[in-house]
Amino acid sequence: YGGFCLLWGTYYYGDDFVEKSGLDMGEISAEDLELVTLYFAARVNDFAPLVPRDGEGCCASDRAALLARSPALFRRVTGDFPCLAGPEVPAKRMFFSRIMSIIDFTGFFCPFTGEANVNADFPVGLFAATVAHELSHQRGVAKEQEANFVAVLASLESEDSEYSYSACLLAFVHLANALATVKPEAVRMIDAGLDAGVLAENKLFATLDPTARSIQLPDGREIMLIDTVGFVSRLPHFLVEAFQSTLEEAVSADVLLMICDASDPDCEAQAEVTRDILKELGAEDKPLITVYNKCDIADSYLLPVTRNTVKISALNGVGISSLLECITENLPPTRKRVLLLIPFDKGGLAARIRNRSRVLQEEYRNDGLLLDAVIDVSDMPSVLEYIQDEDFNET
Repeated sequence: YGGFCLLWGTYYYGDDFVEKSGLDMGEISAEDLELVTLYFAARVNDFAPLVPRDGEGCCASDRAALLARSPALFRRVTGDFPCLAGPEVPAKRMFFSRIMSIIDFTGFFCPFTGEANVNADFPVGLFAATVAHELSHQRGVAKEQEANFVAVLASLESEDSEYSYSACLLAFVHLANALATVKPEAVRMIDAGLDAGVLAENKLFATLDPTARSIQLPDGREIMLIDTVGFVSRLPHFLVEAFQSTLEEAVSADVLLMICDASDPDCEAQAEVTRDILKELGAEDKPLITVYNKCDIADSYLLPVTRNTVKISALNGVGISSLLECITENLPPTRKRVLLLIPFDKGGLAARIRNRSRVLQEEYRNDGLLLDAVIDVSDMPSVLEYIQDEDFNET
């Protein structure tokens, strides 16, 4: 282990690719970012018809063939960038790729053997880009973002359509997610112009803006439910940073819902990956509700049961009411249930309570209108003198 750290440290703390290549790396404007994103959207569209597709329209490149062609990947680019010269050693497919997926690892460069080792267990659309990324490490490019850049550069220079497609897809995902933080409307327009095959690919790992919708809880509160990008357990590790701005929605939330596919045998491993990422984001102290979906087709009795665990079926609606109750219990108290006796000459106050609160029951009595209502805490000062039951609950 010490030897590995010593050898890799020599790589990592050596000269950056930017310094060795003489390229200029400066700040760019939002307009520049939009232009580059448009460029790679056009390039990925150009290469999309040149790669094989499966029945769902996703890339179906042969991984073994991609690995066999990997030694020649850097031949052309070294003409312009001699610092990338190196032995033509093929990337190596790891036998334990599935295990690497579970621990969120897509590849590594071994300084002892000089081999670029890749995980072959994730969507094939990015497999070629991953091979190029690990080969960039093999050529002395240590930093992750620089390895991404060199992977795209070498793939395009190679004139290999499958490597070029994968590299352009990688670049587009990074750029579009960066653009979404400053010009989200531009991303939506660019996405609309993508080739059908690229759109099919994007369903797996491409640009997704958080979407928001308002829903009403059982206690009458209106909340904003924000749906962020899903966690893909087999997403290449160098793409996780591209989704950072989207995932950061979790930090500002009052309650987090972790939706798990209960029918997936790797459900718990994927949930653990999600918890680790939430910890990295600084959101580990947020109330977290684990929601197991597809319980209509899964062995739900095998799923863990805790206070903040809910089993649902989005298909038939089973468990949705329990989920809403669980959200209610985990939200900070903003409303109180009170029993009020409103004099008849305070009709305006009664109307305000009906409009702004959830009235559970009302009764006309000789001395006024009796209301059992859940009201916002901000309205408490205006109704204090009319409260009949001091033992009201926070909700």
